[in-house]
Amino acid sequence: MSAEEEFDCTVTNWEYIYGLTREVAADVRAGGFDPDVVVALARGGWFAGRCLCDFLGLDDLTSLKIEHYVGTAAAGDEP
Repeated sequence: MSAEEEFDCTVTNWEYIYGLTREVAADVRAGGFDPDVVVALARGGWFAGRCLCDFLGLDDLTSLKIEHYVGTAAAGDEP
């Protein structure tokens, strides 16, 4: 079996991510935490970070670019 055939992932869509971020925002509020900023992972995490900011009423969103994987199921050098 090739690495791509063994790669385990979850296929998502906009509605799925939107719903998850709504739940996270509700949990954050219920826990009494009052964040100042949301940090999203660059590329795939930007949409979720933006939604979370909207739900929490935050203006500050920043991102981190993490590079480790060079392709689907192909690891690059250690971070």
